[in-house]
Amino acid sequence: LAMAAAATPAASLRLRRRLLWATFGLSLARSLSLLLFLQAPVLYARWGGSLEILSIVLIAWALVQRSAFHSSFWQLYAWTAAVMGGLFVAVAGWQTDIPWQRLALLAGLGGVPLVWSWRNPWRLSRPIALLSITLGIFLAWWGLANAGQFVSLFGYGALLHAVFVETSIAAHIQRQNVESLEGETHRIRAEQQQLTEIIARMNTAPSPGEILDHAVRILPAYLHAEQVVLLSFVQMAAGAGCVAAVASTDDSIHFTSRDTKPFSLADIPPLLDILERQQPLHLSPEREADSLQMLYALWEETRLGPTYLHPLFQGEKVIGILVMGNPVSGRPLVPAGLRLARGMVSYLAGLVIFQQQYHMLEMQTEEIAVHLQTFTAEQDKYHSIIESISDGVVVSNRKGKIYLVNSVAERLLGKTRHELIGQPISTLYATIAADGIAEKLLANFNRSNQPLSTFFERDDIAVQGQIIPLRNARQEWLGVLLLLRDVTSQRAADRAKTDFIETLSRELRTPLTTAGGYVDLMLSGATGKLDINQQYFLQVVKKGLDRAHELIDSATHLMDVPTGDLRLEMETVPADELLREASRIARTLIAKRKLHFAAEIEPELPPIRVDRVQLQQALERLLDNACRVTPEGGHISLRAWTQTEGLNGQQSRYLIVSVSDEGGGLSPKEQKLVFEPASRPADSLSQIVSGSGLELAPVKTIIEAHGGRIWVESVEGKGNVFHIALPAAETPTQKKKT
Repeated sequence: LAMAAAATPAASLRLRRRLLWATFGLSLARSLSLLLFLQAPVLYARWGGSLEILSIVLIAWALVQRSAFHSSFWQLYAWTAAVMGGLFVAVAGWQTDIPWQRLALLAGLGGVPLVWSWRNPWRLSRPIALLSITLGIFLAWWGLANAGQFVSLFGYGALLHAVFVETSIAAHIQRQNVESLEGETHRIRAEQQQLTEIIARMNTAPSPGEILDHAVRILPAYLHAEQVVLLSFVQMAAGAGCVAAVASTDDSIHFTSRDTKPFSLADIPPLLDILERQQPLHLSPEREADSLQMLYALWEETRLGPTYLHPLFQGEKVIGILVMGNPVSGRPLVPAGLRLARGMVSYLAGLVIFQQQYHMLEMQTEEIAVHLQTFTAEQDKYHSIIESISDGVVVSNRKGKIYLVNSVAERLLGKTRHELIGQPISTLYATIAADGIAEKLLANFNRSNQPLSTFFERDDIAVQGQIIPLRNARQEWLGVLLLLRDVTSQRAADRAKTDFIETLSRELRTPLTTAGGYVDLMLSGATGKLDINQQYFLQVVKKGLDRAHELIDSATHLMDVPTGDLRLEMETVPADELLREASRIARTLIAKRKLHFAAEIEPELPPIRVDRVQLQQALERLLDNACRVTPEGGHISLRAWTQTEGLNGQQSRYLIVSVSDEGGGLSPKEQKLVFEPASRPADSLSQIVSGSGLELAPVKTIIEAHGGRIWVESVEGKGNVFHIALPAAETPTQKKKT
């Protein structure tokens, strides 16, 4: 029995401990019973029955099923049986006139429900062991000693079988589980290694513009599919999509990402089903032939086969669909390929987004290159225009040599035209970006084509720059255009503003805090009881101190947004999301001043390509300003809608945002100066004192940096309406039309 207990799996430590204690107690009880029977018959006659009943209780304890404790009823039954067993042992030892064999029979029969396997009733060795030993005792009581001994020995055999065989089965099951887990772990590790290999191969695309085509050409061999297709909904109109990339193992389809083919989702029901449920979908040509025919027609495939569609997500939004099928052979898709596809959907979603954004940047670069080529065709006019520009201009050729520098660039860089022309443009890296970032980014122009912003200071001059890659319509490298702007005056204004605010905060906060503390102390009654007039006067003083604190807090907002070295990190974001977030943040000041707020945001606003953080700050600043200039109980509102504007046949969509307040209004002269840095209108200081208005020059800086514009409509004594116009992000279809 000890060997059987030791064979119990280590995972069942509690079972092993119970078996060891039960077998130890059983061996001790049987040994003591044998010694008393051989050496002290008198003591055996008194205590032998107790030892026999104790043996039955220990056997029941060793064989009790864990499932017996899964309900309150069996728990109560088990505790009752244990108490009754102990009581039977005590009664058999002290009350010799009571036949202990009857108590043994009751103990054995009462333990059967605890050792019976209700889930596996065919396992009879447990109840047989307990009943056989109990029956052997009862037969011996009736004078059938030999039969009783035989039945008892049979019961101990059943006990060994119950303990040893079942624990061996448990160990075998656990070993099978471990082997199964190891096999599953090995499979997962192999699939992860395969995913790493696929992604590494995808990253070897010859150019950024071909990364999606390159990725799709690699996938069929790994996914065990004859055709792999990526559908994209990025920068498409609502209810529309496009075929972004297609690859087939038999080379029957020739398609590149530049052959983008738009389609309507309403024409393909399976795609609408995926967008609604956001779950993968299996299609069979036997059951969904019509749906498959419409789907395969998107890339001009006439054959049909088992097909698997998996949505590609950006957050919770479906931005594309991975399609894989076997239209040539018609064989079912391999489960391993489906698992691998599910593991790659996140990476493929990133590739789809990257491809669309890269194409948009390519089109922007082409426009710049076209303008530059136009200037190159008219050299004389080109040079005169460059010289007349108020910004510094430096241009390099495709070999990286500087061939054009205007006079403003000479002054800002501190070098003559003679010193710069013919030199590699890399010689300017240390000047325009001392941290080495520009050199690293310029080396990656062949992958991004994104203009780079720089900022540097030389002597007493502060310069804001932009580095723009130049390419022609065939994406051939033409060189680099460096634009430089003198922002020294803006920087000086920023420093003066910062010094003023720091001095104001340092010199005024301490005495105001001290005075406020004494006023609070007097109002609390610490200096004696105050009459009604004294309390009223102190409340007026306290309100004035709080207003002074609010004035200082309002002034510190002047340092919130720098106007010199503004750097933008552009991304395409939903316009309504930005507007609602700005409204939510402004509600604190709205509630504090007890204002009435109304927001009218047109549904389905187009996305905009902006720096989320900077534009969010500009919107919050406009709303904050409206709250501060509006008297308590007044009304402010936020409106947003789209508007189409055009010039010379070119139509563009703009997002228009208006913020209205009920402040004192601005005169025509003040309206011209309201967005100027360090040049507040004459009455603006009084607005700060009375309404805590904010400087709006940083807002203009941010909006114009995004290619937008800002203006104000105001009537003195009635309020102001500030308007912002931002270009909406164009979809690929709109760009193609343009």
